Amino acid sequence: MSKNAKNSNDQRSNSMNPNNQACKCSKNNKANQCNPNNRTHKASVDNRANQTNPNNSKTKK
Repeated sequence: MSKNAKNSNDQRSNSMNPNNQACKCSKNNKANQCNPNNRTHKASVDNRANQTNPNNSKTKK
């Protein structure tokens, strides 16, 4: 493995390190999905509603 290659343990550590960009992105994404004023939240709620709506053409077989 090259010196710059990252293994899964490095990636997991980075995602839990509050000073790392991966951790910041993960927290921002979660916050955006929980914020009702954010378009990411609206898209997530709309998608869930569409999936559970029996009248939605995407759910019909």
